[in-house]
Amino acid sequence: MDKLSNSVEFEYEFTTDKDSIPFDLRHSPAVALRVEGILTIKINNDIYFHADIALLEFYLYLLKWVQTNKQKR
Repeated sequence: MDKLSNSVEFEYEFTTDKDSIPFDLRHSPAVALRVEGILTIKINNDIYFHADIALLEFYLYLLKWVQTNKQKR
Protein backbone atom coordinates (compact mmCIF):
# COMPACT_ATOMS: atom_id res chain seq x y z
CA MET A 1 0.00 0.00 0.00
CA ASP A 2 1.26 3.48 -0.85
CA LYS A 3 1.87 5.85 1.98
CA LEU A 4 0.06 9.20 1.73
CA SER A 5 2.32 12.19 1.98
CA ASN A 6 0.81 15.54 2.86
CA SER A 7 2.74 18.76 3.17
CA VAL A 8 1.73 22.38 3.45
CA GLU A 9 4.26 25.13 2.72
CA PHE A 10 3.90 28.86 3.31
CA GLU A 11 6.41 31.02 1.47
CA TYR A 12 6.54 34.81 1.67
CA GLU A 13 8.64 37.63 0.36
CA PHE A 14 8.28 41.17 1.67
CA THR A 15 7.78 43.73 -1.08
CA THR A 16 7.44 46.76 1.20
CA ASP A 17 10.69 48.56 1.95
CA LYS A 18 11.14 49.45 5.64
CA ASP A 19 11.98 53.03 4.62
CA SER A 20 8.51 53.44 3.11
CA ILE A 21 7.01 53.40 6.63
CA PRO A 22 7.71 56.56 8.65
CA PHE A 23 9.64 55.83 11.86
CA ASP A 24 6.96 57.36 14.11
CA LEU A 25 4.29 55.03 12.63
CA ARG A 26 6.20 51.75 12.90
CA HIS A 27 4.55 50.80 16.20
CA SER A 28 1.04 51.73 15.06
CA PRO A 29 -1.46 48.88 14.44
CA ALA A 30 -2.44 50.60 11.19
CA VAL A 31 1.00 49.75 9.81
CA ALA A 32 -0.18 46.14 9.37
CA LEU A 33 -2.05 47.29 6.29
CA ARG A 34 1.06 48.87 4.81
CA VAL A 35 3.45 45.90 5.01
CA GLU A 36 2.91 43.94 1.84
CA GLY A 37 4.47 40.89 0.30
CA ILE A 38 3.92 37.94 -1.94
CA LEU A 39 2.41 34.93 -0.17
CA THR A 40 2.46 31.47 -1.73
CA ILE A 41 0.69 28.48 -0.19
CA LYS A 42 1.57 25.06 -1.56
CA ILE A 43 -0.09 21.76 -0.70
CA ASN A 44 1.85 18.70 -1.82
CA ASN A 45 3.94 21.01 -4.04
CA ASP A 46 0.85 22.32 -5.89
CA ILE A 47 0.32 26.08 -5.64
CA TYR A 48 -3.10 26.82 -4.12
CA PHE A 49 -2.58 30.52 -3.43
CA HIS A 50 -0.15 33.11 -4.79
CA ALA A 51 -0.82 36.83 -4.34
CA ASP A 52 0.56 40.16 -3.19
CA ILE A 53 -1.21 40.83 0.12
CA ALA A 54 -0.89 42.75 3.40
CA LEU A 55 1.25 40.14 5.18
CA LEU A 56 0.98 41.45 8.74
CA GLU A 57 -2.78 41.79 8.45
CA PHE A 58 -2.97 38.19 7.20
CA TYR A 59 -0.82 37.07 10.14
CA LEU A 60 -3.09 38.84 12.65
CA TYR A 61 -6.22 37.19 11.22
CA LEU A 62 -4.50 33.80 11.12
CA LEU A 63 -3.37 34.16 14.74
CA LYS A 64 -6.91 35.07 15.82
CA TRP A 65 -8.30 32.05 13.93
CA VAL A 66 -5.80 29.69 15.60
CA GLN A 67 -6.56 31.06 19.08
CA THR A 68 -10.31 30.76 18.51
CA ASN A 69 -9.99 27.15 17.37
CA LYS A 70 -7.78 26.21 20.33
CA GLN A 71 -10.45 27.53 22.74
CA LYS A 72 -13.15 25.35 21.13
CA ARG A 73 -11.28 22.11 21.93
